Amino acid sequence: MLEASSLPVLVASKLVNLTPHQVVLYDGDTPVLSLKGEPASPRLQEDMDQVCVIKFDDIDIPVHKITLGAVNYLPKFVPGVYLIVSRMLAERVPERTDLLVPVDMVRAPDGRILGCRGFTVVNL
Repeated sequence: MLEASSLPVLVASKLVNLTPHQVVLYDGDTPVLSLKGEPASPRLQEDMDQVCVIKFDDIDIPVHKITLGAVNYLPKFVPGVYLIVSRMLAERVPERTDLLVPVDMVRAPDGRILGCRGFTVVNL
């Protein structure tokens, strides 16, 4: 593991949470930053095609194949601005160096996610 002092430091002028959920950043077990969710968050276009039917008892259950398409409503790159998004969305646009995905989750005793201790990137 690298010493923290030897890691590059990126300065953020703004962090924007583009998920529909509140993101709480923890330092150890202490919350240090809370970013409210964005109801109109970027989405992946999905194309759904039915591929078969599963027969269970007297029920016909449709089974679909989903193909992921373009990312809709993702703001343009702005230097110094980092966008918190879902992992699936970030992986769809690996050329973007400004996308952060919550990682190292903090959980309540009942398993609910309370927040994260950092972020991961698809491309930096």
